Amino acid sequence: MNVMQKNQTPDSRTSEIFEVSGLAVDTSVDNVDALHYRPEFQTTGKPRKKAISAIAIRLCTEESDIKHSMHAEAGKIIDESTLQQTMRALEAEGKSHTIEYELAKYRLDTRQLLYLAARINDPETPTEQIQGWTDAFTDKSIEIWGKPDEKFATDLLREQMVELSALADSHPHEYRELLSAASALGLPTEVEQSDAPSYRERFKKVADQVGEYMKRKYGAVFDALDLDQFNDREMTAADMADAVERGIAELAKTNPVWSTWQVIRDEEKAQFNVEGSDFTITVGMKRNSATREEFQALFAHEVLRHAMAATNGSLLDYELQKGLPEYLSWEEAVGVLKEYALTGIMPEKIVNRYIDISVALGDLTDNGRQPRRALQRFAMAREKLRNAALPMDKQSTDATIEKDVKTHINRIYRGTLGDDEHVGVMTKDYVYMGGLPEVCQYIEDELAAGKTIDEIMEYIDSGKFNPTKQSNRDYVESKKHNRFKELVPVGHKTRQDI
Repeated sequence: MNVMQKNQTPDSRTSEIFEVSGLAVDTSVDNVDALHYRPEFQTTGKPRKKAISAIAIRLCTEESDIKHSMHAEAGKIIDESTLQQTMRALEAEGKSHTIEYELAKYRLDTRQLLYLAARINDPETPTEQIQGWTDAFTDKSIEIWGKPDEKFATDLLREQMVELSALADSHPHEYRELLSAASALGLPTEVEQSDAPSYRERFKKVADQVGEYMKRKYGAVFDALDLDQFNDREMTAADMADAVERGIAELAKTNPVWSTWQVIRDEEKAQFNVEGSDFTITVGMKRNSATREEFQALFAHEVLRHAMAATNGSLLDYELQKGLPEYLSWEEAVGVLKEYALTGIMPEKIVNRYIDISVALGDLTDNGRQPRRALQRFAMAREKLRNAALPMDKQSTDATIEKDVKTHINRIYRGTLGDDEHVGVMTKDYVYMGGLPEVCQYIEDELAAGKTIDEIMEYIDSGKFNPTKQSNRDYVESKKHNRFKELVPVGHKTRQDI
């Protein structure tokens, strides 16, 4: 195997050039900004700071993916040569389409992505090599997670621009800035309403049926959330944590496995995170307040999808609790569909992510990949126009808008320098919207085949897998005999099945 040294030129098309085993991990850096754009690189001439850290592992893959393998003891670090040997052995046996092979490849790919991030951010990497490593990083990200469909992204952008054009007369200054920013990116500024159904209309038929199912299935859970008290005031982070605990307690009445979940209140964080590998839900106490409708959407996505699939998957197999390879797009899309089904609101942020990643990749213009600064200007103009159209008491400050937009844009360029000279893209966040057409089509096909919406959703929620993939369906079928075994794995532990 050819091992790439620091003075070699990367070849993004040859997977055998990567060697990650010897990569040092700087655990002193635990800020997600370590993999974000650093403006001081360009303005002060300071050397690039090494940006590989413990948090980098979580950016690219679940930390448990690094420590678990179907062919290794829990907690053992699996090196790249072991993964490659596993893949070659499975190929020799004609098993390159099995879950075992896909797991090994996914874990190898994510290590390679970390290696590329290390080379990009290593201060010893020659400047003339950075773009090569950056191109390889983008290609590897697309190989792992995919990228937006160009036609779908074009349709979404057109619909978004048509909606925003309705604000042109009432907010001309903000609208002119949007058009200027779009033009600078090479995006169309004159758009017309299409006769084709909008993406919301296309998904609404399925969402309505899923919504009716959720109300029947989880009516008592929604009652237990006790959200009527928040009709006249927003929910604080502490209120959200309390409501999640009430919802889980109600879920445990019909499935006692839910009683093993814990809600953690983290005083230093702002995120809401579900960790299916150890049955924890972390609510950051620095999280912004939310309306009851916003919390309902959050609960539907995070608890009634992510936590639900992990809970049910744990009864079959640890991999179905944690997630099979290439399940992420499906997983997030089901969560988004449940949000939409319950609230009737399609989150704008996931539409923005899909469009903006496609713009960053250069797929919607003839101008090539777009630098961070230009895309941020467009996103800022879009949000300022939307904000100006809100009632005065609902408007955000410019500082809040800027912070939210930078967070959104940073996620697109994370792992790279994100400057104007070396443009690389992490495509992972496109999955929230990217899998929605597939999920809706699957449900429509199953309904047409005679199944009820209840049967379809019960199967979809039985674990973290993609039922449109034959390898995933076969794996689930092979594990059905495990259901109600005496011991079921949870992370590094086992628990008594109740």
